[in-house]
Amino acid sequence: MFSPWLHHSSTTLAWKIAFACLEFLLGVAWTIGPVFSAELFPTVFRATAYGFLQFVARISAISGPVVTGVLMDEDEAFYLLYGMATLALLAATSVLLVPDAEGKGTDEVSSMISEASTISSLRLQPV
Repeated sequence: MFSPWLHHSSTTLAWKIAFACLEFLLGVAWTIGPVFSAELFPTVFRATAYGFLQFVARISAISGPVVTGVLMDEDEAFYLLYGMATLALLAATSVLLVPDAEGKGTDEVSSMISEASTISSLRLQPV
């Protein structure tokens, strides 16, 4: 009558629902990433910025299972929770630092980014 996955304990069902939601949200994030980076960066920096974002995402995807395995072997998996909470907090606050580019032309956005990127003498160069 019921499928076999409903006969598990309520905790197991809760974990399955949580992982299904996580899988959905990961799909949304991989869809929104290119759109967000295309809207955020001006044309002259777009390819470089998107490439860097993809580099960081791929390195994270590769190192995630390795770090998880090591921490689980050492019975210190609770550090995963602290690390993920810290990353989520940093990501949420970094959105507040994004300059508002709505209604501005490409030249204005380029000047905003070049002004914001003046760390000592380092400037973004178009590729």
